Amino acid sequence: MKGALWLLLLAGVALRVAPLLAGAPVPHPDEFNATFWPLLVALGDPTPEVFYYPYFHTYLLALLQLLRGLLVASADTSLNAWLGVQYFWHPEAALLTARWANALCGCVTLLLVGGLACRLYGPRAGLIGLGLAAVSVLAVRQSPVAGLDVPMTMWYVAAVWGAVRLVRSPGAKDYVWAAVLSGLAASTKYHGALASLAIVAAHLSSRRPLSDRRLWIAGAVTIAVFLAGSPYTVLTPGAFLEGFGGLVTHARTGLSDLGPGWVHHVLFSLRVNLGWPGLALLVVGLALAMRGSDGRGWVLGAGFLGYYLVVGVSPLVFARYALPMAMLQCVLAAGACEWIARRAAAPPLALAAGLACVALPPAYASLRIVDILRTPDTRRLAVDWIESGSRQAGAYATSAASRRIRPWRR
Repeated sequence: MKGALWLLLLAGVALRVAPLLAGAPVPHPDEFNATFWPLLVALGDPTPEVFYYPYFHTYLLALLQLLRGLLVASADTSLNAWLGVQYFWHPEAALLTARWANALCGCVTLLLVGGLACRLYGPRAGLIGLGLAAVSVLAVRQSPVAGLDVPMTMWYVAAVWGAVRLVRSPGAKDYVWAAVLSGLAASTKYHGALASLAIVAAHLSSRRPLSDRRLWIAGAVTIAVFLAGSPYTVLTPGAFLEGFGGLVTHARTGLSDLGPGWVHHVLFSLRVNLGWPGLALLVVGLALAMRGSDGRGWVLGAGFLGYYLVVGVSPLVFARYALPMAMLQCVLAAGACEWIARRAAAPPLALAAGLACVALPPAYASLRIVDILRTPDTRRLAVDWIESGSRQAGAYATSAASRRIRPWRR
């Protein structure tokens, strides 16, 4: 089993870092935020330019840029001068650092998904969940792209895991740890605050009263961690309310008519993530989790459904918004596979064949995504082609002028 664990883990890591090793992926517009804002913070300007996102991950990237400067900057160059050169002349190095940080978060999420499935359904389900997460199409697509969805998903899955532990480990310290993880998810991206619903579900499913001080301590810790990671939400309340209001307006209007988010994320985002078989297993796993007598299933279901119901309200339906659901989909699908295997008493070979039928479509799609991400940017190829043609035309004109070639006439 250890051999299979390492094989699946290495496959998932390879899919996430291969585009970075083979060449820079095509730039994404949102990568501007992960490139220039951390450099501004490192240069001594911690105040957010806009509040479309919280600033915790930006501060982490700024710390990485400072560490990189201390290691790379020459002895006769000050750290501020080196950072200024990076900002104005070599931002691609800062972008690459942010991309590697994102890919690392994606790799950590693999372990979290496998561990959560193992804790809920057993070691075999843990391997299945890890395997499905390894070939998750949404995760493979987003991991090498510098953004906030992958790190927020890492904290979100960790917070759900912490909430699952509360069912059987209800100590005050356990509540605090789950709340810290929920606050970090919220301080990475506002959607991450929905992880706190899993903490509430764990508390209520264990039949603990709402007046229990542990629940209120968890709420206070969640808010405190969010504010510690994004302090300017209260230090500059006017700018925060203006930026957050613009974000809400943007979420309400959307970008195109792709239908309600509740429908689009099911029929597109989650279907693309693991294919139709994976979507069917999600439905089965969710039904099993919500009807089970174990409160931990309710916690997992609350982490998934709470996020789905809130995010699905918006007509802004980028597939990357469904990434936390996509990772929990892998856990729920693993639980469904474990339930089917036990009920059917299938031999190991038949079980392996069934899992292959589920995993092969997303695995193929993930390999195609990696192949696309490592190919040169067509815009860069077009610019090179135009510049090459201009140089050739200029060389011909210079040669013709030097030889005094006259236009041919009849």
